[in-house]
Amino acid sequence: MDSRMRSFWWGARDTSAKPLCLCSWDKICIPKSFGGLGLRRSYDMNRALLAKWSWDLISGNSSLCLSMLHGKYLQDTTFIYVSDVPSNSLFWKAILAVKSLVLRGAYIQVGTGSMVDFWLRPWVPKHPLFRPQPICERGSGTLVVSDLLNSDGSWNLQKLHTVFSQVDCVLIQSMHHPRLSGVDRWIWTHSSSGKFSTNSAYLLDQEARFESIRCWRGKF
Repeated sequence: MDSRMRSFWWGARDTSAKPLCLCSWDKICIPKSFGGLGLRRSYDMNRALLAKWSWDLISGNSSLCLSMLHGKYLQDTTFIYVSDVPSNSLFWKAILAVKSLVLRGAYIQVGTGSMVDFWLRPWVPKHPLFRPQPICERGSGTLVVSDLLNSDGSWNLQKLHTVFSQVDCVLIQSMHHPRLSGVDRWIWTHSSSGKFSTNSAYLLDQEARFESIRCWRGKF
């Protein structure tokens, strides 16, 4: 697909002939704000589209296709914790390959906190990884955010300082005040609405490449 796009862009009339390319395709396929022409490589866009599947599985969206994937691959676990195995289909392998991309830009907005494992899930929006690191040993059973709350929904500061470092406690206390009612829901941090978009996933995925090209240009 990229080959045909290059041929069209450089005006090659004979598809069997190699077009005269005046600039690298990688440099053309960057946003105009970075000095490119805003075109996109098909491989990169495919990753962004696959990320939408990954987001739907992480955030708990429902559809017939997602139900089929849950039934085949997620009977005994959740998507965040599932790992790839050789017997997986190519499609499932591709979805798993972009899971880390989605987790780079997503966290759980705490409602009641009863479904959020504070040990493993990303739930602190101002934390670099969205997931604070406990300083104590993990006990038995599931440890959820609601275990860190008082009966009125305020943070139990004694428990916070027992479990987390001072720095993480400050970040947790700077969050919105937890509610005693409400749904724990996933938020996509790269859109103002909190909803996932393939465009923002594409920009996040290619961020390092765009920056490296801009830095390279800045040397001259």
